[in-house]
Amino acid sequence: MYKTFIIIAALLIAGNDHKSSLFVSPLDIPLILSANFGELRSGHFHSGVDFKTNGVKGEPVYSVADGYIYRISVSPTGFGKALYIRHSDGLSTVYGHLDSFIPSITEFVTGYQYKKESFRVEIFPEKDQFIMHKGELIGFSGNSGGSLGPHLHFEVRNSANENPLDPIQYLPVEDNIKPIINLLMVYSGNPAAIANGYGEKAKFYVSGSGGKYHLTGNDPLKVSGKAGFGISTWDFVDNSWSKCGVRSIDVKMDGEIIYNHTIDEFSFSETRYINSHIDYEEYVRTKSYVQKAFVSPNDKLSIYKEIEGNGLVTLTDHDLHRISILVTDYNGNRSSLEFNIQKDRSQTENFNTGTFVKKMPFAMPNNFSHHDIKVAFPENSFYDTLFFDYRKSPAGDEYYADIHHVHNRYFPVHKHFNLSIKPDVVNEHLNDKMCFVYLD
Repeated sequence: MYKTFIIIAALLIAGNDHKSSLFVSPLDIPLILSANFGELRSGHFHSGVDFKTNGVKGEPVYSVADGYIYRISVSPTGFGKALYIRHSDGLSTVYGHLDSFIPSITEFVTGYQYKKESFRVEIFPEKDQFIMHKGELIGFSGNSGGSLGPHLHFEVRNSANENPLDPIQYLPVEDNIKPIINLLMVYSGNPAAIANGYGEKAKFYVSGSGGKYHLTGNDPLKVSGKAGFGISTWDFVDNSWSKCGVRSIDVKMDGEIIYNHTIDEFSFSETRYINSHIDYEEYVRTKSYVQKAFVSPNDKLSIYKEIEGNGLVTLTDHDLHRISILVTDYNGNRSSLEFNIQKDRSQTENFNTGTFVKKMPFAMPNNFSHHDIKVAFPENSFYDTLFFDYRKSPAGDEYYADIHHVHNRYFPVHKHFNLSIKPDVVNEHLNDKMCFVYLD
């Protein structure tokens, strides 16, 4: 089955005419986003876009270009029923949360499931087994896997390394709405301690509309010698009330850029660094995302483009300085937040890290041992220096060990680490049944 397409030139994104002409739409219905590329998620960036399907399953889904199916996935979680198509231009596309495949693919998958005696399968067909043409039907949209409602999850990837790319470069979606900025966070003090929850930070709400935002009072802001900024921002697209992510954030001081990140491509191997990119404590406490506009020393995200002094502002005089924070969406719509800052004469630059048990530099292995507990962190487990804290308190009779307070849950850890606790009493009949319990 094939579909006929009418290409409306007015919908093409400026500068992306060539890219937009590579693909046809994967759906017959208008492309309306419920989530976009690079959107902030728990522990990762969103690797594609989610297209609405009118709240129903069963919308026809088409291959956006000529190619062959190189991977078929069926799972009760993740993308559910998904197809992966390799194209000749160095790009691949992914179609997730499908309700069903076309009959030839369904028959092939069902036979493989019976052979493996498993519903969950990952299949890598031969190149010539399922050759698909531009606009050819491949399946029907659904709600399979880890989906919260009917939609099509669509990805574009670099075939050479499987890095996800922004699909809106290839499939124009109408968007004439400028991003929203609703909150500014200012971090002051020693940048190493900021990331560990000991630095001072202040929250400021903003006012404005139509892409122009300003602080609600508090202008100029008084800051210490070093300061970093973070903002809460999101975007809307035409015909949708779903909150989407933004493409880039720039910070300028007195007209000179000191920070930029742009999300057009990333690697799955680096996506966990989102826990450094956001204010992790704010996320744990409030489930809201504040994007930091400065970079921790061990943050290896490739999205950072122009960074001066890790994005931190260092004031050496008491003059007024102008800060501009610019937020751009995936269609080039831009919003700005502007305010003045000034060095606070009443503050000293001596920084108090508070009480802690041990200083743990991020670039080396770190161990802590105290009587009946051992903790071992491999190198580069942290995004910055950790001022490690520990205490313990007695537990009730139903426990075989004291309660150990291992730092706090507001500090992100990038790697797995080893934790060993020695019980007070070991009942030999319970050796294989003992476990750690996290107490909230």
